[in-house]
Amino acid sequence: MRWDKRGLRSVGLQALSAERFEVGVPITDIHAALNWRAGKPWLSGLTAKAFGGRLALAPMALTATPYGEVHLSDISLEQVLGYASVSGLTGNGRLHGRLPFSFEQGFSVTAGKAYSDNGWISYQAGESLLATGKSNLSLGLTLGLLSDLRYQRLEADISMAASGETIIDSHLRGLAPVMGKMHPVNFNYRHQENLLQLLASLRFAQELSERLPARLQGESE
Repeated sequence: MRWDKRGLRSVGLQALSAERFEVGVPITDIHAALNWRAGKPWLSGLTAKAFGGRLALAPMALTATPYGEVHLSDISLEQVLGYASVSGLTGNGRLHGRLPFSFEQGFSVTAGKAYSDNGWISYQAGESLLATGKSNLSLGLTLGLLSDLRYQRLEADISMAASGETIIDSHLRGLAPVMGKMHPVNFNYRHQENLLQLLASLRFAQELSERLPARLQGESE
């Protein structure tokens, strides 16, 4: 395979690899192959590691407005929640799913799905929210359920606009403590956030944590 001024010219196959890629979160062990099909370049067999699990891209044509689907397997819920940086929120489980995407006026995801079986979610609220829960029965009950929710099934519908605005509709089914006893629970939660802005802030925080100690050391010398 070779590149010239007119573009890709080959019917062969070339393997591509990279050790690490940063988009606010580390993606490592990237492997893929490029080939030529029906007059178009195709990306095939792309796999990578992220959040303790694996990503795999379905074969896709490299056009002006490409589209495809990323498959998720064994993604660590604990690591995902760690990057979300929500104070008091922890959990454990393995996520699987698929994210259909397209590049048209930006990157977007439509009708993405994720699921996990047999894990747990814990949200330890701050003092002010706990105080409010004492006078609000519904809030107090919800906080109690989320303090130790052992889910049997977690499902999420995921969409992201080209602007980065992301909506995650999640449903958890499992057991949680109610008045000292574990009871069946069905819990729905919608989260909306600009993912691109979040990734940018994560990348900035990471770069700051890497560079600041060196700068402080230089200033102290």
